[in-house]
Amino acid sequence: MGDLLRRNLQWVACIVLAAASLGCATTMTVPKPLPQPFATLINDDIVHDYYRGVTLEQFTASPLGRSLDSIDFDLTIPKYFIVLVTVKTASHDAPLDLITTFSNGYRQTIVKTWKVVPDNQRDTAHGLFFVPEDFVAASTTMTSGGTNLENAQPLSAAGT
Repeated sequence: MGDLLRRNLQWVACIVLAAASLGCATTMTVPKPLPQPFATLINDDIVHDYYRGVTLEQFTASPLGRSLDSIDFDLTIPKYFIVLVTVKTASHDAPLDLITTFSNGYRQTIVKTWKVVPDNQRDTAHGLFFVPEDFVAASTTMTSGGTNLENAQPLSAAGT
């Protein structure tokens, strides 16, 4: 009877270990890193990284997806770039409003106004934008003054 009990306990232990290992395998997900941007534009230490062939889901599933301050997308654009704007915010004590302007060769512009998340504890802010493929130029300016952009004061990248 001792051998039968031992075999049954071994069988139960195998089932428990197999079930535990299956549960662990299905709950672990490792975020995939983003591909390298195909172009990078920099103005006043503000970086504009252009991505082609990357989806919104890839961004939100990446480690960066948890640190986005603003997402502005339009899925009706047939051919688009995703532009990630990175702004250094460490030297600014006042609330920041950001204005990102995209332009193309036909003197058309798209202006996006966005804010740094109030409880952002990082030294950078990130904005994610979908823009048509022909809008290949970008620049971002920072302003202080809260939500009223008409009265906002432009800041330099150094925070003066």
